[in-house]
Amino acid sequence: MGRGRRWFPFFVKKRGEHRTISARLALWLECGIFALILAAGLIGLGFLVSRIIRLYSPPQEGFLPVWAKVLKKEVQEHYSGEGPLYEPRILAEYHLGDKQFQAWITPKHAPLGTALLSERKAADRVLRKFQIGEYRLVYVNPAEPLKAELLGEIPWWTALIAFIPISLIVLGGSGLILALLHGRNDRGPFLRSWLPQKRRSPPMEDGTAGHLWPTIPRPLSPQESPGVRLAIRLPARPVGLAGTLISLLACMLWNALSLTLAAWSGMSWWLWRADWSFFAFSLSLVLIGFFFAILLLRHILRQWAVGITIMEISDQPLRPGERYQLYLAQFGSVRVNRLSISLVCEERAVFREGTETRIEVRQVQKLPLFRREAFLIRSGVPFEAFFDLELPPRVMHSFVSAHNQIAWALMLEEVIPGMPIVRRYFPVIVFPPFSGRVLT
Repeated sequence: MGRGRRWFPFFVKKRGEHRTISARLALWLECGIFALILAAGLIGLGFLVSRIIRLYSPPQEGFLPVWAKVLKKEVQEHYSGEGPLYEPRILAEYHLGDKQFQAWITPKHAPLGTALLSERKAADRVLRKFQIGEYRLVYVNPAEPLKAELLGEIPWWTALIAFIPISLIVLGGSGLILALLHGRNDRGPFLRSWLPQKRRSPPMEDGTAGHLWPTIPRPLSPQESPGVRLAIRLPARPVGLAGTLISLLACMLWNALSLTLAAWSGMSWWLWRADWSFFAFSLSLVLIGFFFAILLLRHILRQWAVGITIMEISDQPLRPGERYQLYLAQFGSVRVNRLSISLVCEERAVFREGTETRIEVRQVQKLPLFRREAFLIRSGVPFEAFFDLELPPRVMHSFVSAHNQIAWALMLEEVIPGMPIVRRYFPVIVFPPFSGRVLT
């Protein structure tokens, strides 16, 4: 599990468990990636809009709009090295001033304004939209009265194409904003689960006020998070269910649109002239969607197979030299090679040198508590275990300040065949040695 909140951490040094992170470089990396995504979306949307304007907007200045009557429609054949091509056209009658004109006009109803089609049926479909005797708006050049243009209708699938650059704009823009807002707020893998809830410590039985320890986070009480088997249920770091659902919806929309575009580009090969650039573009979108679908499916299967984890403790806060009872319930449907639980302590320091911010995160202590190997978890039947935790008499208590943090957590490590190691953290609070107990 990566350290910190940054999506693209840049580690300039790594020595064992010791990592030095350049927050400034990581921030620039994130902003650069999302800026590229945003730029790609803007360029794609601009290209699409300019294409639509060029093909389906009225002609340049000098052309006059007039109403023309459809007198006749036909398909004209052309021959080239690629075989016969078909041009659907209509004979229109219109008046310009006191004069009457008749001209053959080719409508731009084929995809992207293509006039020549490779299939006779496609040309017939274009002409079926015109009825003999109806009136259509055409644009005529007064200098050349027999030169007229008939605008085509914007295809419905243009909205599908527009969704792709718009989604890139939304993704790149939102990611860029989030990177700028939260890029400098890195925290450890389990620090952030309790740092936002930093409050004063509760009063003690012997009269020592909790505000004498303002740098120690407030622990959960049995009333705030009651357990079923033991007194307190420990909260785990959020797994991001909302993000998974949003990613699933975005993946489904992306693949639906990319497959639609790929099918349309393939059909255009059969009905119209082949457009290699459009086909390559739609195929690349399908490959990208397929890649992300595989990653998302692996993530969902992994979360479903691992299942939820319940961790309960007999008392909190923890105190050096005292013993506590723990309860574990692991749900899922998977074969486990190894499951272990340890009490870990992580230290984090922030250094600022001018505009450069350096963050050092290191695991300073790890106490094994429980281990089980080679067993099977069946669906609906959780794996349960009780075990003890005895905190060593000389350990550092939990601590939070502007530049230094010390956090304790119960870390579950689960080794499953064919999957990366699953790690889950359950933060706990350690107080200094003290004879009193927390008032609830």
